[in-house]
Amino acid sequence: MAADEDFEPNQDSSFSEDELAPPCGAVSEKSSTPAPVQCVLDKDSLVDGLRVLIPMDDQLLYAGHVNTVHSPDIYSVVVEGERGNRPHIYCLEQLLQEAIVDVKPPSVRYVPEGTRIAAYWSQQYRCLYPGSVVVSGTPVTHAARRFL
Repeated sequence: MAADEDFEPNQDSSFSEDELAPPCGAVSEKSSTPAPVQCVLDKDSLVDGLRVLIPMDDQLLYAGHVNTVHSPDIYSVVVEGERGNRPHIYCLEQLLQEAIVDVKPPSVRYVPEGTRIAAYWSQQYRCLYPGSVVVSGTPVTHAARRFL
């Protein structure tokens, strides 16, 4: 869910209190922000350039994009930041089973408690770590908001 090619948190990336997830994960009817697309990859959504997250040998997720090698059953994924831009080859079934569509929710409203996410642990690493959203027992400081 969140791989950005040039990921750098900045002052403009903070959220406001009204963007916090409503109780029980309900999304407001009045929200003008559209709901994010589903992150489950299916055959119909496979197009060249589709951004995906791929688990590698270390079981962490890496951002990349899909390219068709031999339609309809052989695809490659080029992992961003990998030395040499070497494509990883997948058959259709393997890609559908392993890949996750890279979805960036437009607001924290769409990531209520319990939502499965992938996030950067550090700007020094290009991998994403899987996890779940939990409610913090302490108030979120203004400085910490820019990383949400």
